[in-house]
Amino acid sequence: MKKLTALFIGCIMITGAFASCGKDSGDSSSKKNSDPVAGKWLMTDDEDGLDMTMDFNDGKLKVEMDLSNTLHFEGKNFVVSGNDMGADNTKFEDGKLSVDMNGSNLLTMTRTEGEGDSLDGTYNELGGQFFEADNSGTEMSARIEGSKFFISYDKFCDYEIDGDETIILKNPPASLLGDGEEGDAKMTFQVEGDNLTLTDEKGDETKLTKVK
Repeated sequence: MKKLTALFIGCIMITGAFASCGKDSGDSSSKKNSDPVAGKWLMTDDEDGLDMTMDFNDGKLKVEMDLSNTLHFEGKNFVVSGNDMGADNTKFEDGKLSVDMNGSNLLTMTRTEGEGDSLDGTYNELGGQFFEADNSGTEMSARIEGSKFFISYDKFCDYEIDGDETIILKNPPASLLGDGEEGDAKMTFQVEGDNLTLTDEKGDETKLTKVK
């Protein structure tokens, strides 16, 4: 199975264990009424300092990444990989947030939730060089909370439960598929209390913890 990679800023790696997925078969007769993986689960990548939550809800998967270690704002100061770029290049007017440096547009976003002069809130219409690296074709939104910066894929893909220990992912972003990969992505899962383990066809495990 191919690890799920987000090409955000050209280097953001999400250490998931997802493979290629095809079109929905349309027949979900094997789907159980109960959903043992339902809820929000946290995966932490200590090596890259990335946290990711996977929210399984009624056959829909939402993915959110905490990119604060890579980029965030301190007030209006733009901080990238620990380097403070200052506030002179940041513009925030009428809900439009942009960062321009040396004639290049690094980031543009439009706030849809939030108020006041603080940058805190939810944003869509993401653009600029930092977002051009993402070619997933999946709708994204951003969220700023103080010095925290999150990216969400609200409609990442569909999923269904098959039997007692198999989860099938359907229709993920095409750019995340490997060359020649076809068909649905099947993984086994094991839920023990607040712990979820996903195991791919190669036996690689991904461990997640239930978000309280």
